[in-house]
Amino acid sequence: MITWGLPIIFVAINILFKSLFLISQPICIDEPFTIYHAQFDFFNLIQYLKNYNNPPLFEIILHFWIKLFGLSTASVRFLPTLFSSLTVFFIYRIGIKFFNNRIAFLSSALFTLSTINIYFAHDCRVYSLFVLLTTISFYLFFTLLKSKEQFSWLSVLLLSLVNLSLIYGHYFGFLVLGLEFLIILLFYLQDKAVLIRYFAGSFFILLCYIPQLLVLWGRTKTSISNGTWVKPPEGIESLYNMLWTFCNEPVPTVICILLLLAAATSYLLKKGKQIENPYSKYIILWFMVPFLFMFFISYKVPMFIDRYLVFISPAFYILLALSLSYLIKSFKPFIIGAIVLLSLFIFSTTLNPSKKRDVETAVNYIKSKKDEKTIIIGCGYDFILNFAYYYNLDHFKVKDQNFEYRELENFLAKENIHFVNTLNSNLETKINDFEKVIYLDASANFSSPNNGIKETFEKNYTFIDKTFYYELFNIYTFQVKK
Repeated sequence: MITWGLPIIFVAINILFKSLFLISQPICIDEPFTIYHAQFDFFNLIQYLKNYNNPPLFEIILHFWIKLFGLSTASVRFLPTLFSSLTVFFIYRIGIKFFNNRIAFLSSALFTLSTINIYFAHDCRVYSLFVLLTTISFYLFFTLLKSKEQFSWLSVLLLSLVNLSLIYGHYFGFLVLGLEFLIILLFYLQDKAVLIRYFAGSFFILLCYIPQLLVLWGRTKTSISNGTWVKPPEGIESLYNMLWTFCNEPVPTVICILLLLAAATSYLLKKGKQIENPYSKYIILWFMVPFLFMFFISYKVPMFIDRYLVFISPAFYILLALSLSYLIKSFKPFIIGAIVLLSLFIFSTTLNPSKKRDVETAVNYIKSKKDEKTIIIGCGYDFILNFAYYYNLDHFKVKDQNFEYRELENFLAKENIHFVNTLNSNLETKINDFEKVIYLDASANFSSPNNGIKETFEKNYTFIDKTFYYELFNIYTFQVKK
């Protein structure tokens, strides 16, 4: 019951918790991009995504999911919810197989109460799949290290397929492969049974990844030369803020930091300084190496944000459980400590984390104000997908796959709706054929700095009204001068 029953119960609890507010937040941010492209035919989907930042695995899975269940918010969001909920099964299995019941239960409960993982369970993007595949990978990898001679070649193939899925799902999957290589390098260079299986699996992964190598190289060069949209870290404050993300709120964050520091101090002060269970070291490496590596490298190529680091969150919760167990050996005091820790997470968790984008309301407002004498101008251009999802889902459905957004642009243009990054003379001339222009500023200065659109409207037309929708939608209405 404990080995299989409890992790299945945890999965069910996760599905319940993460489904309660599944459709409360609007489809927004990068979700429309993912959903839109997942509608493309298989090979078109792969071809278009070569030009963007993520490999195509999640979109491929979503492609077939949409065919079965459609484009509704509940449908597309339930897929990442399922991935996130399944993750807890493997967290529990790592705990029970390589540590004990206490570690398995406490780390699984902490993950279940993690607001950041609830957030990504409600986000139709690759990140919940990334966390799931990372956790499965380490479970299989630890099993390889533990079983050695008994580890079958079928299991090696399974680990290789999971790791291959990781790097076809997200380029940071290579960090997971690098971590496993680091563990082999540090602890298993003398173990032939492990080395043979590990490098045979690695060779298989390399062969299967050859089609994506040129794409990876191109995206890496672009990120290094042009930088990323992410801001560089702000010293130790950024480290604290990331831990805050993993711990829900400031109070549990401080308590968790103190718990980790107390365990580290106790370990350093003890004679011999040996960790009896080697898998504790591997969990520490799983969390600490990406955490610090991505922090320091972000001063050169910024990448230190929650979505890129969420794959280490299972290790963080296991590490918290290990630290408490290391400090408190006796059963009853450990239970008291676990209850305190879980209470901090229970009272700080948010089952409906905000996406801070009131998209649907903003679009409905524009629909209510639009008539035949009104033209809609939106900026930035990329918001066209999110607008179309709520304006008319039939427009959002891909028709012409030879040109990425052309058919969608044509549909909206027929209704006098245009999304641009800057105004051109043809569009300015067209505006003069209408009585009113509604300008939707969807964080225009971020996507298209110094675009000058609002200033042009203020100069040439009469301002009538402004409406704001949380967190970044400014809607201006102007009277066209005749």
